[in-house]
Amino acid sequence: MARAVNLAVQEEKFDQAIVILDGFNEQEREQLNSAWEDWRWEYASLAAIARLKNDDRYGMNRIIASTPDNLRSFVQIAIANELAARGDRNGTIEFLEEGRKGLARLNRPDLVDWRLSLTRRYLEIMPQEAPHFFVRSQ
Repeated sequence: MARAVNLAVQEEKFDQAIVILDGFNEQEREQLNSAWEDWRWEYASLAAIARLKNDDRYGMNRIIASTPDNLRSFVQIAIANELAARGDRNGTIEFLEEGRKGLARLNRPDLVDWRLSLTRRYLEIMPQEAPHFFVRSQ
């Protein structure tokens, strides 16, 4: 099944890759170690950004909502980065906030790089908020 996922991604059929990944059973996911989670959020990000580029916000939001809770923050941060590159300050802030809140709920030690990435983005968009954004309540 991993080959089918890779083929879908090569053809830029990210929605199809997500469907295939979601069809993996628990044993297949465990065999892939963390690769399943990495692929799931990455391809959801690519699918959501493709929808954003086509001005399909509804489709983008559906992809975000269908992403497992423990991976949704990564998708939101990827979208925030895309919006920042487009100069959409308000959209960037919205998705940064949602991504930050989600990361805070995860409380995993392997998220240091993500938190640093958020800090850099906050410094660019809202410098006055950057020192405080991790301590705000959810």
